[in-house]
Order: sequence, then structure tokens, then C-alpha cells
Amino acid sequence: MPPVTASRAWQVLLVGGPSAVGKTTVAYRLAARYGIGITEIDDLHQAARAMTTAREQPLLHEADAWRRLSEDGRLARMRAISAALSPAITAVVAQHIEARVPVVLEGDFLLPALAADLVSGGGVRAIFLDEGDEGRIARNLEVREGRAQAERARASWRHGQWLRGECMALGLPLVPARPRQTVLERCVAAIGG
Repeated sequence: MPPVTASRAWQVLLVGGPSAVGKTTVAYRLAARYGIGITEIDDLHQAARAMTTAREQPLLHEADAWRRLSEDGRLARMRAISAALSPAITAVVAQHIEARVPVVLEGDFLLPALAADLVSGGGVRAIFLDEGDEGRIARNLEVREGRAQAERARASWRHGQWLRGECMALGLPLVPARPRQTVLERCVAAIGG
């Protein structure tokens, strides 16, 4: 017997938030709940890198450049990469709206301002996962990638702090990543069923 899928009043669900807070896990669970596909924004990042040169899109090609930056520089770089990927995200959303093919689109590179613009066009919902504990992000990264990454955890936490402020200013749903046992239900409630 096929699984029963939940009803929805949207074609595209955007799931954003900082790295290592559980976005991908939640996004796959949401896609399964609604019986729809998923696209990771990281895949769009890789496609954009493959289709451009370092001269055309230097931000997309300098993978380790962030290590040389200050904390503020890292945050600015994350926002700049996100802005560079925004046209690709917008195109994917438009294609899914036009074709009426539902999808969950998730990733770190989703800017709240872009999400708010896309939601205002109709057929799109957005949620952002939030984790206020830098130590939890560090533990999640270590479990996921097998080694401690304090600098990366700090950068992710700071990005999350910025995202929180932006989401609050724009009125976008911000869902605490913990407790994990109830995050799916809280996400569903945040997007309206």
C-alpha cells in the first residue's frame, strides 16, 4: 500500500538555515510526507561552478578562501555566495511553479530576502531552521564529517544569528531545530499544514 501523503497549498517549499542544523534531514522528511521531490541548493552551487570559470564567478571557485577571512568577512562571503546563487534558485522555483511540479528546495545559500520575494509571488512557502547553540553545531559537524571544525561551526552559528534577525524582520517562519523528535511537526505547522 503506498504511503498517504499530506495535502498542501503550495508548489515549492524552501527550507533554509545555517550549516549543520538538520536542514537536509528535515527537508527529506518533509518531501516524504508530501510525496514530492527534493533539490539541494548545494547541487545548484556545484552546477554553477561547473558552468563558470573562476574569472566569471570567483566566489564560487575559491573553496578555501573563507579560511583567510575574519569572522565578519566569512559572514559577508556567505551572503555574497548566496546572492550569486539567487538567480539559479529563482529559476528553479519559477520552473516548478510553471510546470506545477512540487518540490522541496533546501540549503545554506537561501537568503531570507529572496525567500520572502518568492513567497510573495504565490505557490511558495519558506521556513528556516534555527540553532542557537554553537556547541551543538560543532558537535553536529563533527558527527557528520568525522572531525572537529570549530572555525566552521563558529561561522555557521554566526550565519544563523544573522538569518534569525533577517527572518524576524521579514516575518518568515523560524523553527527551532531542537527537539529533533518534534521538528517535523513544527515545520509542518509553520508552513500551514
